[in-house]
Amino acid sequence: MPRRWTASACLLLTVLAIGCSSPEEKKATCYRNGLAYLEKGQNEAAILEFRNAAQLDPLDAEVRYRLGLALLAKGKYQEAYQELDRTLSLVPNHREALLKTAEMLAQAGQLDESRNRLEKLLALDPNHAEALLLDAGIQLRQGRAELAGPMIERLMKLRPGWDRAYLLEARLQEAAGNEALAEGSFRKALELNPREPGNHRALAIHYLKRNDREKAEAALKAMIESFPADPWPVGRLASLYLFAGRDGEAERVLVEAVAHHPEQEGFALELANFYRQRGLAAKAESVYRQAIARSKRPADLQALLADFHFEQQQFALANKEVDEILAAAPHHRLASLVRAKLLLQERRPADALEILNQLIKDYPRWGEAYYFKAVAHDARGEQELSQQAAADAVKNAPGDSRFRTLLARDYLLKRDFDAARKEAETALRLDPVNARAALLLGESLLRAGNYDRALQVFDTILEKSPADQQVRQLKGITLLAAGKTAESRAVFEEILAADPRFTPALAAIVAGYLRGKDPQAAEERVKKQIALAPGHAGHRLLLADLLYRRKALPEALAQFAEAQRLAPELPEPYIMTARILAQQGETEKAIAQYRSLLAAKPDHTEAYTGLGMLLAQTGDTAGAIAAYRKVLAADPRSAPAANNLAWLLAQGKGAELSEALRLALLAKEEVPADPHVSDTLGWIHYRRGAYDLAVGQFSEAVAAAPLFPTFRYHLALALAAKGDKEKAREELKRSLAESDPFPEKEEARKLLKTL
Repeated sequence: MPRRWTASACLLLTVLAIGCSSPEEKKATCYRNGLAYLEKGQNEAAILEFRNAAQLDPLDAEVRYRLGLALLAKGKYQEAYQELDRTLSLVPNHREALLKTAEMLAQAGQLDESRNRLEKLLALDPNHAEALLLDAGIQLRQGRAELAGPMIERLMKLRPGWDRAYLLEARLQEAAGNEALAEGSFRKALELNPREPGNHRALAIHYLKRNDREKAEAALKAMIESFPADPWPVGRLASLYLFAGRDGEAERVLVEAVAHHPEQEGFALELANFYRQRGLAAKAESVYRQAIARSKRPADLQALLADFHFEQQQFALANKEVDEILAAAPHHRLASLVRAKLLLQERRPADALEILNQLIKDYPRWGEAYYFKAVAHDARGEQELSQQAAADAVKNAPGDSRFRTLLARDYLLKRDFDAARKEAETALRLDPVNARAALLLGESLLRAGNYDRALQVFDTILEKSPADQQVRQLKGITLLAAGKTAESRAVFEEILAADPRFTPALAAIVAGYLRGKDPQAAEERVKKQIALAPGHAGHRLLLADLLYRRKALPEALAQFAEAQRLAPELPEPYIMTARILAQQGETEKAIAQYRSLLAAKPDHTEAYTGLGMLLAQTGDTAGAIAAYRKVLAADPRSAPAANNLAWLLAQGKGAELSEALRLALLAKEEVPADPHVSDTLGWIHYRRGAYDLAVGQFSEAVAAAPLFPTFRYHLALALAAKGDKEKAREELKRSLAESDPFPEKEEARKLLKTL
């Protein structure tokens, strides 16, 4: 039997053959081999050859450029960019590298940097058509149609029959709202180059965006006829039929495509997605399994099946499938992503982030990885990091409605209502049936005070989903905010009639009564609802809060106790009961409430904060310090915990002043205007002997709370220590003039006598 040489064996023979050659000859041979492999699409072999050539001559710009192209063809974008950029460091005027890096930067959303490269290229060659095309496209993306227009006209003169120029012209006309002219340009591009799938696709997308279903259907059918092995038009045609309620036709198109092209996995994936959208899980799974059985490289399909099982909440099965894939291919992209999603589902965001950060390092333009990174940071309460990751997801995949929706939610949380509205509107343009985006749009309009538009959005959603009580609730809140109290109450009563346990609607009715200064009516209305839903803890909490407001503490305690009995997992009854007991001087009972809550919810930071305060009052400093450290372990930016722990660490002979100072500065950074934080920081400076700094912080505390005598006493201590006895006496007299007692009153009197 004749021996079959592998690619690696061929490379070995090449190395042996050139073993006695000069370095320059070796480099030339490696370079020629690399070009041959690159032309054949054997990118791994090409990369190896070009790397060998680069080792022999690290300063050869052309070798670096070709290595960059080979890496790019392999999908290794970050390494590719590094090599192409290195090419430019060797030859700054390398035109092809300038163009390629400009394209990569534009794809990554770094439009200004891309234009910098293009400006250099166009300075070298003002008629470089590819550069002009990309530059005009960027101008359009940045909303500068007036600059893009002349560039496109110039392109038309330089390359009069270039289909890509007509596509750009069509985009310019779309931006100007000239739909008829845009259609003509899209059709011209297709006429000039009917063998380019992108031209068919652009025309079909144009019709889909205009919701011109008849023309879109014709364009998609024409593309299917020209490119029968391309899954994209088949999938879009099925979606078009599905959106028009022609489900049977949608399924028929996809089933026929799979039957005619069983070797083309893309059709099977479109059919599986169709079944997933329709909720036909068994059919979707069957399609995946058939495609896996036919595939020569089934790992990608197996990962998709694992992702499908994840969506179906079959987590054990998804985990098993991911384990099998990663055992054979430890760095499989999609399987790794599914593993991260499973970790998020298990509430292990830190572990998920390890995987996601590695995926982003390996695939820096993969929007999906950034999206779940945003979800992971959100699960950890890291809103700034979540928003940044969501923005990166949008930058790398601007056409994904999910990413826009997540970014809209993050902007809403940051109270940037205009940005939230814009992202939600974009998400809806990309996916008109994105219910979450529609809800976020309505919420952003509500928060911005645009009540009329918000009501329009909520009414539109309710037309499609009349049973959605969350949307009805937002509609009621909008009416209440607009001052239409009677109308809003009618909406909330409608919700409660359908669902007597819906506490948010009851709370909104209560808010209306309180706004009208009728707390008695609010109380009676809650009692009436409790009679209709006696076993619902939420209503009891609402009543308890009303009783607490009017200082009916025994009755409030009774309602909190009943809520605790009905829903022992809720933290609110424990926390409010502890606060009331502490106010009544029953500190030990209050501590017991916090400990009961922490036994059930060991990570509840508010409970640890309350416990720490009470333990400090009872003299259990070690216990209080431990409680505050628990809070900071879960939330390192907690200002109350940092401030209170800093105060405790700064007391006594064994004071930990360095650690106390770090914590106090952290608290100051979070809440710079809080007088208690200023007082704590001042006390630490005082203990350290930095009296000028102490005076500054104590003065801030006194300015913010002039009637709080302890702050004046502390200021007097610092003034006296730095030798300013007259001002110290002044502050002591004013602190002692206050009628309220304070713990340091006797010490203040003694200090005044010494001065």
